Amino acid sequence: MINNVMSVIADKLNENLNNRFSQSNDLVLLSSLNNLDDEGNTESQNKLLLTITNIEQERLSRVSPSRSSNKPINVYLYLMLSSNFQQSNYEEGLKLLSAAISFFQYTSVFNHNNTPDLDSNVEKLVFEMINLNIQELSQLWGVHGGKYLPSVLYKTRMVTITEDVIEQSFNIGGFGSDVSS
Repeated sequence: MINNVMSVIADKLNENLNNRFSQSNDLVLLSSLNNLDDEGNTESQNKLLLTITNIEQERLSRVSPSRSSNKPINVYLYLMLSSNFQQSNYEEGLKLLSAAISFFQYTSVFNHNNTPDLDSNVEKLVFEMINLNIQELSQLWGVHGGKYLPSVLYKTRMVTITEDVIEQSFNIGGFGSDVSS
């Protein structure tokens, strides 16, 4: 389900930026921040990178663990949008980052009315910009092992994970096609 949420966010942002700047190629890429400096890593160059930096359980929804009951869990996704533009396109990257901030300012809620591709187990997503001081920002980039890129951090509220979502079929690196069997 988290993969659907992230894909939907990237798609909505790409749609907005592509329309705004008359582009045909996606400007936003779901990406880890690892290995950005690798020579062969050209896919992430001159893009806005959308990365999960943390997943946190909503404190108000915590229930005491029970083996007999599989209650949904509400989580926050901390998402970072980073401008990974080469020096010759640095200003263009800042323009796109500003446009993305504007997009989330005016489209701060995704629901099934304005985002039909949103996973049916997610009622809505609410975006809130998070401010970090210099020390927190340094620690965040240090955790990701990268050099600082101009970026913005959002706390995305309520992604609900239920047992049926976890039991859906998937295939990761040959680990089987159905975890529920």
